[in-house]
Amino acid sequence: MSNSSMDSIEARPSKQLLGHGWQIAVRYHELVGSTQDPSEKASLKAVAVDAVLKRARELLGALLPALQTRVGLWEDLPADAEGLEFDPEESLDSLLLQPGRSWLDPEVPWLYRYRQPYEKPLLLVLDTSLSMTGEKLALTAVALAVVLLQVPRRQLGVMTFGSQAKVLLRPGEKGTAAQVLRRFLKAPGQGYTHLEKGLLRALRMQSSYAHRGGSPKVSTVLLTDGKYTAGRDPTYLARHFSHLLVLKMGEEFAAHELCSALAKKASGRVLTIGRMENLPSVMYTVSRELLRGRAREEG
Repeated sequence: MSNSSMDSIEARPSKQLLGHGWQIAVRYHELVGSTQDPSEKASLKAVAVDAVLKRARELLGALLPALQTRVGLWEDLPADAEGLEFDPEESLDSLLLQPGRSWLDPEVPWLYRYRQPYEKPLLLVLDTSLSMTGEKLALTAVALAVVLLQVPRRQLGVMTFGSQAKVLLRPGEKGTAAQVLRRFLKAPGQGYTHLEKGLLRALRMQSSYAHRGGSPKVSTVLLTDGKYTAGRDPTYLARHFSHLLVLKMGEEFAAHELCSALAKKASGRVLTIGRMENLPSVMYTVSRELLRGRAREEG
């Protein structure tokens, strides 16, 4: 049965499976590879995705999505406006700038205060090569879920790379967090680390987003261990990125040189993640800062 057919199966995981959700997420590819039963594969995937989303939501807790406060006319309010309320101060200031008008004028431009997501496009480029298996891959899935639960689909792109580069989500493409995570689980750690190919595909996505009328200032977050085992040294590509933030996994000093070179040429910076269990919280902080237009080059 094909992977697409497998996705359509209505998985009804047992309580026993649900009770071992995180362990199943960590051993997902091992467990899926040990069975030929499509129903069992689908059930394992459902449990793994549920466990990943649970961890991400626990990290987010009661924190609100990153929203910006804006003021506008009623007829100009966007569809995703939240916390709508009349703003008498802004309305009065506007009225004072229009001599001869009063509060009783039916055409007075009443202004409203509201919140909406930041318009800051974000691309995630995630290493899923052989070096990313087991708990590393599960924690990367949680980090991805943290972003999926925070960033609007219209401004988020997600791709993975190993021997090949694979797009999981294009900016503007519809898809729930669970659906994107299922696609992520289809990209097991295998093959070489072709960082050049991954960055080339990310540049095409950045260009495509700009051509469709999106902001040309796209922030790209690259998750890598700073090594490549296929292709050329990808440093030459860095200058084509609007902004590149490198999340380097591990403390290995030799790998830091490549990460630093990539970030420097792309007006970005490097954050070293010594312990993989810290990745989801780092990804949460980074994504919120990028949405607010921060986390740019420092010094």
